[in-house]
Amino acid sequence: MTPVGVQSLYADSGHSFRLAEDGEKRSVALFAVELPDERLARAYCINAVVASADGGHNLSSFGAEGIPGGPHVRWILKNAYPGIEVHELAVNAGVGRPFSREDAITATQFALWHFTNPDVRRPMLVGVDEGTSARIGKVADHRIERAVAETAPEANLALTPQETEGRVGSDIGEFTVSLSADNGMLTIEEAPEGIELVDLGSGNAVGTGTAVTSGDRFSVRVPAGLAAGAAKLKLTAEVPLQAGSVLVHEGGEAQQLALVSDNHPVEQQVVSEVNWTETPTVAPAIGTRAWDRSDRDQILAFDGGDVVDTVSYTGLIPGERHTLTGVLVDGETHEATEVTARRSFTPEAADGSVDVEFTVPAGYAGRELVAFERLFSGDDTTAEPVAVHEDPGDAGQTVIVEEEPVVEIPVTEAPVFDEPVVEAPVIEVPATGEPVVEESVVETPVVDEPVVDVPVVQAPVTETQVVDVPVAGGTDVEESEEGPTSPTPGGNCTDGRGLFSADSDCAPVLSARGLALALVPAVVLAVIAGGASNAVAATAAVTGSPYGHVVDHHRPPAGTGNPATAMSGVGPAPISAPQAQSRHEQPQEQMVQAHQMNGRQLANTGANVLSVVLLGLMFLLFGVGLLRWRGRGA
Repeated sequence: MTPVGVQSLYADSGHSFRLAEDGEKRSVALFAVELPDERLARAYCINAVVASADGGHNLSSFGAEGIPGGPHVRWILKNAYPGIEVHELAVNAGVGRPFSREDAITATQFALWHFTNPDVRRPMLVGVDEGTSARIGKVADHRIERAVAETAPEANLALTPQETEGRVGSDIGEFTVSLSADNGMLTIEEAPEGIELVDLGSGNAVGTGTAVTSGDRFSVRVPAGLAAGAAKLKLTAEVPLQAGSVLVHEGGEAQQLALVSDNHPVEQQVVSEVNWTETPTVAPAIGTRAWDRSDRDQILAFDGGDVVDTVSYTGLIPGERHTLTGVLVDGETHEATEVTARRSFTPEAADGSVDVEFTVPAGYAGRELVAFERLFSGDDTTAEPVAVHEDPGDAGQTVIVEEEPVVEIPVTEAPVFDEPVVEAPVIEVPATGEPVVEESVVETPVVDEPVVDVPVVQAPVTETQVVDVPVAGGTDVEESEEGPTSPTPGGNCTDGRGLFSADSDCAPVLSARGLALALVPAVVLAVIAGGASNAVAATAAVTGSPYGHVVDHHRPPAGTGNPATAMSGVGPAPISAPQAQSRHEQPQEQMVQAHQMNGRQLANTGANVLSVVLLGLMFLLFGVGLLRWRGRGA
C-alpha cells in the first residue's frame, strides 16, 4: 500500500447525471492524485453508485480483490481520454463537431462502468441537449466495442503474507518479496531491540534492513526473553505506475479509483505485520500413528509400499519452523533399518499434526517395523531435539510386513488300489493246541499246446534199368581189382578211423574207411542223378510221345534213297548185330528229350550233377596222393 492523496479541487469535471437505480444527481470527474514524489496522476471512478471522498488513499497494485472486468478496464484506461486526445476520439467513432473535453471524460467513464458495473444501466445525462447526449453515447459504445481483454501485468510491489505470528525464542514466518523494479529495500519497523531479519536462502541473519530482489525469502528472529509484542516489515521500491492500479480510501467505505496509465516511476511501499507471544510453559510433545497408504491399515504388502506416520504435536510455537526426522526400527531386534524420512513444517497453531512418509522397499517380508520420530526447532537436526517419540512397544506406530507367499507345486497322487487280503485257514492241532497256518498254494493251470502233425510226402521211387553199353571198337577194358590196403600198425600213430590215417612212420595215408566215406556219397548222388534222368525219359514216353522207335538222325535207314549216297555210289556201311541191338536198347528218354523240352532239361541237370560229383572226387583223390607223397618224402 502506498499512501496518496486525492484532491477533488484539482479534478477535471464531466457532465452531471442521474442513475435510474436511486435518482440521485452526481457528476463525472477525472480525479487528481497526489503521489509521494509530489507529482499528480489521474484516476476514474470504479463504482458507479458509491460516492467519492477526498483525503488519504492507499495505492494498491490492482487492489486486494481486483477490479471487476479488469482485463477490459485496463484497455479502456490506455485507449480513451486522456490517453487519446478529444478530437481523435470523435473522429475514430465517426462523431462530428462539437465534441468537448467534458464530452470525452463522460464517454470514457460510461465505457468503464459498462465493465465494472455490468448490472447498472447507463446513467441519464442532466443539462445537455439530445445531440450532445447522442455523441457521448456513440463514443462510449465505440470504445466498448473495440475493447479487448489484456493480460494482467505483474504486481508492482508485494510482500506476502500480510500477517503472521509466532513465539519468543524462534524464527517467525516466511515472507516472500515480489516487485517489478530491479531492486528494493526490506526493513523492520517499530520493533524492540534484538529482533532481526533472517535470509532463508543463506540461513544468515541480516539485521533490521537489507536490499532485496524479487523472489527473496525472509523470516523474523525473535530472541528468547522478550515479552509478547509486534513489529512491521516494510518493502519499498521505485516502480512505475500501471493502468488499473486501485486507490482505496483509508477511512472505510468510499469510492475506489482506477489509476490511468502513467509510466513514470514512483516510490511505492507495502507493509506486513508480525506478532509473537511469550514462550509456553508446557514442553512440546509428539505422538505418532503409522499406517499403510494403500488401504490405511497397519499391514504392509510383502514387497513393500508407502508408510505414512501421522505425528501429532502439542505445545509448539505457531509460526516457528520445525523439522521432523524419522527412522523405521526392527520391532524384534530394535535395530534401525535404512528406511528414513524427513519433513520441515511451520505450525499455524500450538497443537496440530503433520504426516511423515516412509518408502519401504522389498526385503522386509515377515518383519515388524516401528516408526521412531524426533522433532527439532528450525532446520538443524544435529541440535538437541525438542520432542522425541521412540517406543518399540507402541502398536500405534508399528506396521507389520506380510510374509512372502510360497508357491506350492500341485502334486498328483497315484491311485492306490487295495489288494484283497486272503486269510489263510487256521488248523488246530489237537496235540499242542497251537494253530498251524497253512500257506495257500496257487496252482498255475497247465495248458496243453496242440500238436500239429506235419504230413510226410513221399516222392515216388522210379526203378531205373541199368543197361550195359559196349564200347565202340570191340575192345574191353578190364578194371584192375585192388583190394583195400590196410595200414600196417606202427605203434600209437595209427588209428584207421578217419579219412586220413598214419603209418608206422606217422605219415598221413588214405585209410580204407575214409575212402569208403568219400565214395559212398558220390555214388549215391550219381545213382540219384541217373535215376532222375531215366524217370523223366520214361515219363515223357508214357505221357504221349508219338514215336515208338529210335530214329538215327546221323545215318538214314537202309533201303531209303539218299541223293548224296546215290551220286557217290557208296552204300552205307553194314551194321553189326551187337551195334543194332545196342541202338534198339537205348533208354526211351533220349527219344523223349528230342520232343519234350522239360524232359531234356531235367536230364541235362542230372548229367551236370553227376559230372560235378565225379570232378570233385577226382580232386579229392589227387589231394590224397599229394599228401601221401609229401609224407613219405618227409
